Amino acid sequence: MRNIFRLMRYAFRYKKHMTIAILTMIIQVVVGFYIPYIMRDIIDEALPQQALRDVVLLSLVMLGLALTGMIGGIFNTYSSQYIAQHASAELRLDLFNKIQTLSFKNIDELKTSRLITNATNDIVRVQMFFTMMLRIIIRAPMMIVIGLALAIWTSVQLSGVFFITIPILVVSILIIMRFAYPRFKKVQVALDDLNNVVLENANAPQVIKSFVSQPHEKERFERVNDNYRQVNTSAEAVMAFAEPVITLIFNLGVALIILFGAYYFQQGPAQAPAFFNDLGEPRVGLLMAFNSYSQQILIGLMMFAMMLIFVSRADVSAARINEIFDTTIDLINADDAIKVDLTGRVRFDKVSFGYGSNGNDVLRDVSFSVGGRQQYQAALTELEQLL
Repeated sequence: MRNIFRLMRYAFRYKKHMTIAILTMIIQVVVGFYIPYIMRDIIDEALPQQALRDVVLLSLVMLGLALTGMIGGIFNTYSSQYIAQHASAELRLDLFNKIQTLSFKNIDELKTSRLITNATNDIVRVQMFFTMMLRIIIRAPMMIVIGLALAIWTSVQLSGVFFITIPILVVSILIIMRFAYPRFKKVQVALDDLNNVVLENANAPQVIKSFVSQPHEKERFERVNDNYRQVNTSAEAVMAFAEPVITLIFNLGVALIILFGAYYFQQGPAQAPAFFNDLGEPRVGLLMAFNSYSQQILIGLMMFAMMLIFVSRADVSAARINEIFDTTIDLINADDAIKVDLTGRVRFDKVSFGYGSNGNDVLRDVSFSVGGRQQYQAALTELEQLL
């Protein structure tokens, strides 16, 4: 994943908004874990003692925390989107500037269709990564770590559930990523091929009609379109398989918590004193709080699992973008290059042109003379079409 990390420097330029996003995210996580703690006190302490004043006071505290979490979520979303939009815009501009410096040989090797995909679809995937980085990727580990600490502090006995669910989830994630990553690479390559056929037909309609090649071009498009459908369906099938597996593990954890909680309640205060209050009544609030913590842990794991799959997809796009940045330009202007004055006339006298030192000439013995900026631009456009 070093490719996507290499592009994170664009997001790190916005330190102010990143700080706001991280702080508000921490507020959201802390509030989310503190509310079950208050709920436990209401159920296990205030209600058995019929302390209505404490119930109202703690309920107001929960309401205030919920509003605080909502405000934090708004600021976190805004800051994350601000960073993602501006960072991706700068990345797109740098990529465009790099493309502008490529020679004809570089463009022929990379293909115009691939460059279009890099500047659009690949940039969008990286932009989505920037957004998710500050909303989920950092948040998920915090939820897992804090949730585990609070769950163990609440009930050591019930924490054994995580020794069952977490290893199963980790193994499932690794298996899914193993199958997902190569499929995402094929999707982007298939999209390049699809764009290439569309671009060729859009740029040379006269040639296609002159040679009556419409049936052939239609067959080409159907072939690349069908290939894109197949590889995209294969990649999405992995994603579709991931969600039910993670949901199954999530529900398994909840069922085990309820099962173990019922077992300890059945043991009675003598054998399981941690699950009963001073009056010998079951601490239902403890079980509810632990269940809330476990749900947030499993949600964090589920988010982390989905993000790992998403990051692997974004890393494919980042690798393709970095490949453009790392491309060595084989045609560099000399320091003493002469600037052309377009106010004069340009004359080609038996000019030939070819790609590479050993390539065949694509133009041979071309002669013409143009004067003025508009005539020069028109002649240059015609030459580009021929080349």
